Amino acid sequence: MSDCCSTDPVDVSSSQTASCPNCNHKGLKIKTVTPKTLLVETVKNEILESEQYRFCKDESCEVAYFDEQGRQFGKDQVSLPIFQKDRSDSVPVCYCFGFSRGDVVESVHKGEGTRIYDEIKSRVNTEGCSCETLNPQGSCCFGNVKNLTKKAALNS
Repeated sequence: MSDCCSTDPVDVSSSQTASCPNCNHKGLKIKTVTPKTLLVETVKNEILESEQYRFCKDESCEVAYFDEQGRQFGKDQVSLPIFQKDRSDSVPVCYCFGFSRGDVVESVHKGEGTRIYDEIKSRVNTEGCSCETLNPQGSCCFGNVKNLTKKAALNS
């Protein structure tokens, strides 16, 4: 199983976060490989290996990635839709295995509970994952899938 999909607790100390220069919400520390892989070709060369990048998950913020030097990359500069910033049913919630927001909601409404979460976990264990290069947040989708499943269950 990939380290990013570990079910062990993650330390999110203050050294792991910095504020988005656009919305002032805390940004999640990510590896440089994430924006380097997922930004559109026209801006990929602006990523500096020496910088620490952050992901802004605020739904209303136009910024996807930023660094401590003030460089910002908008959600429109990311090559795929971002789960946290796109409310459509077709947006991926699991980028590695292709499950969308709509897939999770439909599964819950069919009474299948945590089937998609369980399938993702099983596939990570057998096939591995590539969250750092496929998921714009640069980390595992487990938290997003769990939260979406709970929300869908409440709305059933």
